[in-house]
Amino acid sequence: METKGKFFLLGVLVLVIGACDLARAQGTATLVQDELLGIKQDSKWHGFVSTGYSRNRDQFSDGFFRTSFQLSYDLKPGRQVYANIAYLRPDSRYEDDVLRFGFSDLSVGLTQAAFKWKLSEKRAINGLAFFEGSAPTSDRSRRASLLGLATAGLAMNTMVSKKLILTSSHSFSYGLYQFDTSNQLGTQYNAPYFVGNGLSAIVRLTNQLNWINGYSFTYLENFNGTVIKINGLSSTLSYIYTPKISFGTFARWRDRLVTNNQLFDDDTVVTGAFGRYIF
Repeated sequence: METKGKFFLLGVLVLVIGACDLARAQGTATLVQDELLGIKQDSKWHGFVSTGYSRNRDQFSDGFFRTSFQLSYDLKPGRQVYANIAYLRPDSRYEDDVLRFGFSDLSVGLTQAAFKWKLSEKRAINGLAFFEGSAPTSDRSRRASLLGLATAGLAMNTMVSKKLILTSSHSFSYGLYQFDTSNQLGTQYNAPYFVGNGLSAIVRLTNQLNWINGYSFTYLENFNGTVIKINGLSSTLSYIYTPKISFGTFARWRDRLVTNNQLFDDDTVVTGAFGRYIF
């Protein structure tokens, strides 16, 4: 693959990582793009480190820093395992919603190439099955009495043209909790399962500048029997500095959040910037 192509493919991968915070199995999103676009390292071991700054766009929230790490291993062609975790730190010590910060949940996953539907000699739809388990290493999950979370799903993608790539993800998650409620007052209920769907269009503006727009829909039902439907939109612009280093900026919107504290459930718009290094 020529250098310009590598610049573009890496940019697409970074865009997906910067914008897919709306869904579970983010580690799978990384590997899906690696497989589709051919940005894998020669070694069986590979991964990335990313860091960024984000802010909820309301008058009460401060910004926060996020550092993410992922390590993957190729078991065989088409099959990989990975583990990832993130750390969030508030920009101000006066930020009250402490449940947002600290370590995220630790996730370990497996991906397996599922199918390849040929549309023409040069175009195909690729399918990848994924399974992921999450341990409650975050303060938020522990306070919500989460014991563990399992996710299974299917990711599909196709390169429509040299300047357009379409992707989709469909997953089901089930969480095991010690208690039905997620706060001490018993006013917030945990959701034992949810269904997630996402679509994205990745546009190559230049060899080093790329733009992705995504939509997500999440359906969940909590222990109180309340059905919650969440719509999300995201847009990310990324610049590829070298084949291993990229920078970008993003904006995300959701029509609602579900947290341990209802006071913060209207923090639906987030903007930020990030950098990423692939090894």
